[in-house]
Amino acid sequence: MNGRKVAAHRLRAGYEAARAGQEKGLWPILARRYRESLDKVRSSTNPLISCIASDLEAQAYVYLEGQGRP
Repeated sequence: MNGRKVAAHRLRAGYEAARAGQEKGLWPILARRYRESLDKVRSSTNPLISCIASDLEAQAYVYLEGQGRP
């Protein structure tokens, strides 16, 4: 499950970078994949993992400020 948590974080950072770079064809794909990954992590039976996922989603940004949440 930790791999999924890392994947969600990387997808979120990729989304922010794609938005900043105005990659109109890429950021919607990354947003969808981030949401899918986050949903899988949130369904973890490990409360620590689901807590980390919630914390990730609560952050205004993880890589580039001002790009919004997917």
